[in-house]
Amino acid sequence: MKAKPPAHSDAALRANITNEGGAEGRYRVLKNIMGLWLLQRWLKEQNVGDLPALIARTAALPACRFVIDCNDDRFINPDNMSAEIQAACREAGAAGSRYRRRAGALYF
Repeated sequence: MKAKPPAHSDAALRANITNEGGAEGRYRVLKNIMGLWLLQRWLKEQNVGDLPALIARTAALPACRFVIDCNDDRFINPDNMSAEIQAACREAGAAGSRYRRRAGALYF
């Protein structure tokens, strides 16, 4: 959605809305989705170059029996996102030794 005035009300803040400045004084109104930030950082740190293959591999795994709060401040910009996600998984009850193999299932 494009708008002439930026969306900066309290309601926009609570809804996690941001604005991207554009041409002619317009703004592109965007919804921040934290989970995708975690995935993007994890893919880069783990050198995952084939996302469709990762999705296919994780589709065969059992669903995760735990969740992590992707809106937790610890995920804003840690030095090592993979380690931070792994720590959150352990705190949520996941077996740490299986993390790397099953991490994709957490996202999908």
